[in-house]
Amino acid sequence: MEIAIEIADLDTQLCSLLKLDQICSSETERESQWDCEKSKEHFLEDDAVIIAKHDDQVVGFCRVRINADVSVGLIYVIFVRPQYRRQGVGSSLIVTAFDYMRNRNCCQAFLGVSAENDGAFNLYRKLGFQATRISMAKDL
Repeated sequence: MEIAIEIADLDTQLCSLLKLDQICSSETERESQWDCEKSKEHFLEDDAVIIAKHDDQVVGFCRVRINADVSVGLIYVIFVRPQYRRQGVGSSLIVTAFDYMRNRNCCQAFLGVSAENDGAFNLYRKLGFQATRISMAKDL
């Protein structure tokens, strides 16, 4: 299976990304409503959206933001369709994000991961990430 990794052209690919973001949101956010306009605004705030395509269909994406003041890149969201997981798509998206960040003089990359997401946590560690802080939450 050949997967193409590229920087998204939001003028032409935003619709596909919004549909995939809806799937991502329903899978990762408890009891929240997906909002197309809000999602669209968030994508337009990103410095780059890196996409994975198979047979011209977007099967994953990685949203990247750069904080040039401190030379840091943030992988804001990464999502791969379930049927494409554990096939190197997530790794390819992240490695491309690293290249994007390096080309913009970033010296460090950050991301967040849910404590329950063992697969993602293991992938991030394999790619060299180290846990640096723990966030905790309590429902009220």
